Amino acid sequence: MIKTELLKGLLRENGDTYKDYAEIIGKTVTCLQGRLKGKTQFTWEELAKTKAHYNLSDERFLAIFFSK
Repeated sequence: MIKTELLKGLLRENGDTYKDYAEIIGKTVTCLQGRLKGKTQFTWEELAKTKAHYNLSDERFLAIFFSK
């Protein structure tokens, strides 16, 4: 389960908006919002793009996207 607050914090730390992040993962803002609300899931490709773009450690990546 995604920790939206941690993801939002990551975006704030990097000065990114939802629009910026949507472009990073190759989606629209509407699509991104669906993922943040849990209506749809992030794909492995989107997760990989996020990890690479923000140079996330495995620990932080798992905390954001795979915490209970």
